[in-house]
Amino acid sequence: MDIALRVPELVHSHELRFHINKMPRLSSQFLQTHRELRLAHLALSVMTMGYNWQEGENNTVEILPRNLALPYWEVSQRLGLPPILTHADVVLANWRKKDPEG
Repeated sequence: MDIALRVPELVHSHELRFHINKMPRLSSQFLQTHRELRLAHLALSVMTMGYNWQEGENNTVEILPRNLALPYWEVSQRLGLPPILTHADVVLANWRKKDPEG
């Protein structure tokens, strides 16, 4: 989540790929609830898109590092979603009430 929350900053500084390449292999086995899985899918989706597009359309990647690709695939499989940034990630699962009581 530390990297996912910093994707815009890390893409802008051209450091996202470096940080993702050095992160440990993540495991989805500890994610228990649907909410945890949806958050993981959103975070991994944003990280993947940033990783791919960090240098613009002329320097995209063809292969993701295993430490990003494998947990993304695992979480996607568990949710029945494709391993891409989806409308379900960006809109349907990415909201909260402005007023928790309302």
